[in-house]
Amino acid sequence: MIGILVTPYVDDSNPLMHRDDLKAECRAKLAHNLHAGHLHRCPTRAKAFGFIKTSMKNHIMSLIQKFAFTEKRTGVKAPPKSHRNRRADGDRHPAAITVLSLLIA
Repeated sequence: MIGILVTPYVDDSNPLMHRDDLKAECRAKLAHNLHAGHLHRCPTRAKAFGFIKTSMKNHIMSLIQKFAFTEKRTGVKAPPKSHRNRRADGDRHPAAITVLSLLIA
């Protein structure tokens, strides 16, 4: 179920939105729900799976708002997904990670 939930949101150009990272976040959310006892309130198995799926989907959507390139957060419209890793000459290349650091002395 986790693999199906994260598939539409995988973005190779964003290091925080890779498939394994999203799956790990969903597993952590499941562990949190189990530890907190939220599933004891679900009377049937179907309700429990519905609760799990909804909580994971909400968590993924919050991660997208936090880490992904969204127009609402940045004010800049994102390029289409097929053009994110293209150079000017049209060749595809892996996305480079840019690390910025501000040191205040």
